[in-house]
Amino acid sequence: MIIWLETRCRELKFYNQKINSIDKAIENDKINNMKAKLKKIVDKKTERVFKESDVLVVLEKMENNIEIIAEGQIDLKNDVSVLKQDVSVLKQDVSVLKQDVSVLKQDVSVLKQGVSVLKEKVTGIEANMKITLEYLFRIDNEIQDIKKELMERKKQDTFNKEWMASMEKRIKIIEKQLKIQENAA
Repeated sequence: MIIWLETRCRELKFYNQKINSIDKAIENDKINNMKAKLKKIVDKKTERVFKESDVLVVLEKMENNIEIIAEGQIDLKNDVSVLKQDVSVLKQDVSVLKQDVSVLKQDVSVLKQGVSVLKEKVTGIEANMKITLEYLFRIDNEIQDIKKELMERKKQDTFNKEWMASMEKRIKIIEKQLKIQENAA
């Protein structure tokens, strides 16, 4: 019985394969028929849709568009060339500016050094003026003391009058000189 079952299974498999191959053949035949029908339809539509004059018009339009694109490309190429030249000029200008800035930095450095030297000189002059003013102040004080002493002696009449007059003249001369120096300072 097992053998009979095995034989039947093999026969079923064989028939199944035959059926599948027949189905595939039918499908392929249907597909081929459909392809042939579609080709005929497409060929008819192509004949109706695209006449030679229509194709030529489309080709002319495409040619015109291609020419326009080519002209645009040439213009772009020219514009890029001009831009490259402008960038080159800008680079040169920047290089010149960098050199000018470098020179300016050097000039500023020299000016800073000059200002530093001037500050030192001004500080020295201020110190000298302070010393000079202190000196003049002391001289002025001494003159005032001399005047007081002279006035006291004049009142006491202990000195002769000629000597006193000459001393007063000297003091007036010194006072004039002091006033001139104070005005100059």
